[in-house]
Amino acid sequence: MSLKIKKYFIYSIISVFFVMFFSSISFIFKNYILGLDSAIFFTMGNFWKKGMIPYTDFFDNKGPFIFWINYVGQLFSNSRVGINIIQIIFMFFSIVGIEKTISLMLNKRKGKGIYITLFLSLLILYYDGGNLTEDYCLPFLIWSIYFAIRFITAKQYKNHKKYYGIIYGITFALGIMTRITNALPLCAFLVGVAIIIAKKEGLKELFINAVVFGLGNAIILLPFSVYLLYHNSFYKMIYASFIYNIKYAGNGFEGLSTFDWINKIIITIPLVYILIINLIDYFKEKNVLNNILLVNSIIALVFQIKQYLYPHYYMIWIPIIMVSLLKNKTIIGLFKLKKEELKNNKVIEYTIGIGLVLVLTVILAKDIRNIYRISTVERTKRSTYSREVKTITSEIPNTSKDKIIAYNVESWFYVESGIKPCYRFCILQDWACEKDPILFNEFKNNIKSKKADYIIENVEEGKLDSMINKDYYEVKRTREYRLLKKKGI
Repeated sequence: MSLKIKKYFIYSIISVFFVMFFSSISFIFKNYILGLDSAIFFTMGNFWKKGMIPYTDFFDNKGPFIFWINYVGQLFSNSRVGINIIQIIFMFFSIVGIEKTISLMLNKRKGKGIYITLFLSLLILYYDGGNLTEDYCLPFLIWSIYFAIRFITAKQYKNHKKYYGIIYGITFALGIMTRITNALPLCAFLVGVAIIIAKKEGLKELFINAVVFGLGNAIILLPFSVYLLYHNSFYKMIYASFIYNIKYAGNGFEGLSTFDWINKIIITIPLVYILIINLIDYFKEKNVLNNILLVNSIIALVFQIKQYLYPHYYMIWIPIIMVSLLKNKTIIGLFKLKKEELKNNKVIEYTIGIGLVLVLTVILAKDIRNIYRISTVERTKRSTYSREVKTITSEIPNTSKDKIIAYNVESWFYVESGIKPCYRFCILQDWACEKDPILFNEFKNNIKSKKADYIIENVEEGKLDSMINKDYYEVKRTREYRLLKKKGI
């Protein structure tokens, strides 16, 4: 077995184990359920598989690619295995891509294992249960940034390869088709590459590369756009994925508890750290790569501080963190790859080194907590949950199975019950509509239409309970839910 095959075999094993133990929908946790975003996407994929149309028959504020991934995964397997296989494939290409980036920038075999371990530690820090838009965009971001760095840092100038542009385009389009900000880390690299091409090869070549970039976008955008246009869902997708998210974007400091503050500080430390080292490197040497990394590190810190406290939002910046650490000669020196770099400016160098050790310690501590959280704390016994669902739905006759809505209920309810909702706003409605009066009014009109024969809702009071209670009455209650039946049927 060649060294390369052995290496890829090891990366495959790492990918399998990572997904098995850190994914919230891992097949080894099939007897448990999680109420995270991952469960929402799994449910949306399940709806698509049942013939429902995204944005017309069900609503979520993400682009269609994440629903499609979960749809495809469930086509090949009725359980979680199909999606786990897709997760493993994406994880494998992320690891291979980061290893290629390490090889490009490190230029030595010694020390690669340390950086790959650091990459995996950052993944655990930000993975947040997986099966999220960010971990499906991650391998494309890594490979796009790898090709951009390969072009930017070449010792002898070579024409920009056209297939690089295709990959950039696919990556950018995936950001649009998942969560538009997922493409942010690539943007500064695109500007840097464009400037170099314009200077070295002229505007004609820049135009050709722009066309190729457009073709890469079309590979992703065109199939989804045609499908959604055919089903009259395109505008609804634009509203859900872009317009709604502008309204949804909020103050990242709003309503944070003391624990939340600590958590936000911990997950933001790597971004603060790379901003510091990129500032130092920028003043040491002004080159294209240093400029790009400094811009990226500023954008990353400002953007993430303003965002809500979701660790997976930070995952898109892992390639920037890794490239910053690889490019910074102090970090390489600390691993005894270039001892001569430690001779000058020792105070600064060792201070940064101590900072790195502290950052790694914090990441490790948070990783240990994440492992504990994923494996124990937030898991609900599926058998217990199934009994609740079965009990609350037992009163519903088969003739009304397609005339049900779950109000303020988590998405997994539909997977467990097999029910198809009759309104497109079908999960956590108060939360989904609170940022947008237009959507809230639409949902109120849904309730007024009395299309649903039955409504299942949490026992906690919802914003529309007073309206619902005028036309529906309670027929059953469990510890978690209550079942309401339309008057007159």
